Amino acid sequence: MIALTEVAAGGYDVPTSVAFAFLPKGKGVGIVGTSLARSLKDAVEGMDMPQRIARLALEFVPAFSTAHAEAAWFGERPMTPDGMPIAGALPESGLWVHGGHGTFGMLAAPATAAWLAAAIEGEATSPHLAALDPMRFGAAVEV
Repeated sequence: MIALTEVAAGGYDVPTSVAFAFLPKGKGVGIVGTSLARSLKDAVEGMDMPQRIARLALEFVPAFSTAHAEAAWFGERPMTPDGMPIAGALPESGLWVHGGHGTFGMLAAPATAAWLAAAIEGEATSPHLAALDPMRFGAAVEV
């Protein structure tokens, strides 16, 4: 959630991070991008986000100056209010959840899934799993 005073002051549309990843598609063409921004239920990053990401990519990898872009878009990914994934048991017997990884899902989900699988099997698991308890938000979270 974003405080109403923060919305009124502006600045909630500034990304919390801008990074780049490059996925080559061959012949000097690739997909470049990534950013992370909180949202008020809609995309907030602005039309200049591809420019920000391209500048960052060129700053770190000048050889990308010969690469070509074929499109720009945004996508929404599920995130929890605190930005951390959820992984763990719900009070209902036998019900486990795993999600909310946001932009970092491809990187973090395999590890959190392994921790969760160990917990489901009753095996020793990472102490970090406790911090991802879905009940840390209380009984219900409105989205």
